[in-house]
Amino acid sequence: PQPLDGMAKAAFDITYHTPLGHPIGSVGIRTDSSTTGRLVNTHWVHEVPMRNAGFNIGRFQAYDLTSPGVPPVTLLWSEAGHRAISRNFNVAPIPHVREVITDEVASSVRFFTNVYGPPIEPKLWATEIPDPHGEAFPGLIHYYFGTFLPDQTHDGWNQLFRSHEVAHQWWGIGVDYASYRDRWLSEGLADFSGLWYMQTRLGSQDKYLAMLREWRGNLVAARGQIGATSLGHRIATGRAPRYYEYGVYQKGAWTAHMLRILLLQMSNMNEDRFTNAMREFYTTYRGRSASTEDFRHVMEKAAGADLGWFFDEWIDGTSIPTYTWAWHAEDAGGGQTRVKLRVKQTDAPNSFQMYVPVTVELVDGRMLRTRMHVAGPLSEMDLPLLPAAVKSVKFNDLEGVLADVKTEGW
Repeated sequence: PQPLDGMAKAAFDITYHTPLGHPIGSVGIRTDSSTTGRLVNTHWVHEVPMRNAGFNIGRFQAYDLTSPGVPPVTLLWSEAGHRAISRNFNVAPIPHVREVITDEVASSVRFFTNVYGPPIEPKLWATEIPDPHGEAFPGLIHYYFGTFLPDQTHDGWNQLFRSHEVAHQWWGIGVDYASYRDRWLSEGLADFSGLWYMQTRLGSQDKYLAMLREWRGNLVAARGQIGATSLGHRIATGRAPRYYEYGVYQKGAWTAHMLRILLLQMSNMNEDRFTNAMREFYTTYRGRSASTEDFRHVMEKAAGADLGWFFDEWIDGTSIPTYTWAWHAEDAGGGQTRVKLRVKQTDAPNSFQMYVPVTVELVDGRMLRTRMHVAGPLSEMDLPLLPAAVKSVKFNDLEGVLADVKTEGW
């Protein structure tokens, strides 16, 4: 089924007739397999209605992985393809590639199960494709062949890419999006989930934040031209087809990251409120479709406050503010220090507001973490008196707001 909106769902009952020696992976559960001459006949059934079906067939080798707490995983990868790459480009595949890829799939499934809840599909097929992209179907993942090659950058891209496709088993499949305007709940949350997994897998907050900064560069460069995230696929233009990626995938991930920081308990860096909210959203809408409004209500419950302004700005709006900030410290007597902050906001309407993380490090190593409410053209803030001299002040710590940040003298 392929109606105009692409959102109609149907159960699928599929029989494939494939050449011997060419394994196939498909959506659904394989209920039967037989051989007729040099043809292999397999029958697959997916009883739960879904938007689209997919399969992959090739000169594959198959590798099965069973791991505690993870649905069975079957990898289909092409040694013949890797040999051709090695000959043509003088690049060798990853040693023990089948273990590397299946371990990544299993690890990301385990991580997402821990933070969101169990996946909806009982089995996963991870398959290699020759095109430079990835795609996810219910229980089936296509991986670009490049992720089977040695990582030359070590920037976390492979972990992000692989886990992004796995994350679709939660976002886009486990919880579908209600309309094209809510598509960021699939692609944006999958990109954010890949970032979150990458941060945890590599134990590197620096790489997590570096990827966000790279995406911020794309969005700031397109500022004033790119439409709202709620436009979904309509955000792309003939001249700028990548605006869809920037505005839905990357800005959607940024939106989830900003909610993560907004719900962070600054005194002890506890993020249970955000994790519990994401789990509640997934659990509530598992097997159903959800809208941005549904997501907003769950986040508001976790925040204990109205977040309509936040979603108006970041999902339905197009502004990316520029913050030009300064700070000043002075002796307050008695060994105490008084710190003042000043922020000028431009490239956003006067109604635009955000709570921006601020971290102050004292000379004795102690830290103060707080937030500054930035609203309108000019915002000023006096911090509580500090018990020692100040070593440094960091504005927009943890990349808490998608913004172009500049400094100026007091």
